[in-house]
Order: sequence, then structure tokens, then C-alpha cells
Amino acid sequence: MPIARLLPIRLAALAAAFCLALSCGVSAQAAAQEAHDGALLKRVTLMVADIDRALTIYEDILGFGVARGGVAEEDSARFELLGAPSNGVVEVATLNAGDTQVAALALVERPLGTAAAGGTPGLGPLFRVPDITEIFWRIEALGLRTSKPLVIEGPAKFDYRQRAFVDYDGHVVTLYQAVPKR
Repeated sequence: MPIARLLPIRLAALAAAFCLALSCGVSAQAAAQEAHDGALLKRVTLMVADIDRALTIYEDILGFGVARGGVAEEDSARFELLGAPSNGVVEVATLNAGDTQVAALALVERPLGTAAAGGTPGLGPLFRVPDITEIFWRIEALGLRTSKPLVIEGPAKFDYRQRAFVDYDGHVVTLYQAVPKR
């Protein structure tokens, strides 16, 4: 079915969800999720060699808050899929992005005795940040490899300042800041 034909159906479902949210007292986000019948992105998970070192970027610089941290249960799928030894420990940290994006990012420490995914950087997440210049001063102070700044012309009221870095574990993390057009 062409997208143009689906749009009125999706908008009607979304409108009904918001009406339900207002009358039942549930959040608009929860109501919108109820109206969506496809897959929803809950979180991005990054494999890291050292959670504490990774948190210097994701918590200290980018401002994510640690919601939960600890050791994965031995019957977790992580053990099987990561090839962790049965007596191994898999450390995990789940991070919030403010109050609205709960458990938006997870860091999973690669179990001892398992190999890294590869020697070349892998694609990573894209984050919107409030001050890309200040953040990159801090990223560069860590000695991480960074890209040149780029300005992308936006279609409406904003342009986008964008820049990327390779974190300690080879993820190419891209940051952007919306700036009003001049």
C-alpha cells in the first residue's frame, strides 16, 4: 500500500491514542506506542571493553544518567550470543537520556576471553547535543580521533553542526547541534 494511503490511517490512530491519553491519564508517549503496531526502538546497545572508561564519555561528557548497572544474569541471552564462558561475568549499564528517554542506551562489557568485534571502527549512534563545541573540547582532551566540523544546511529554520569521534571501543559516534539559520 502506498505511504500516502497509510498516512490518514496512522494519523487517525495517533489522534485516538492522544485522546485516550487525555481521558485515561496515561502519557502521550505511552499512548502513541500503543497506537503503533510495528517495531519500536527501545535502546541502542554498544559493546565496550571497559564500562568505567566508556562512562567517561557517555555519562561524564554526553550527560547520560546511569539507570541501572551490574552483572547480567547467567541465563541472559548475552552469555550465549557473546560466547562468554559459563563462569564469566558480563557487566552491563543502562543509561537514561534525561527524564523522557528511559534506558535509551546500554553499555555491555565484552566478557574476558572473548574477541572484539573487529579492528576497524563500527557505526555507532547519532546524538543531538546542546553545545557541540564544548563537548568536542572535552572529547579531544581524551585523545580520541575526531572528524572535521561540518555544517549541514537544514530545510527549515535550522542548520545542523555535525561532528563525529571514534570512542575507546571503535564506535563512530556522531553528534549534532541544531542552530538557527542566520
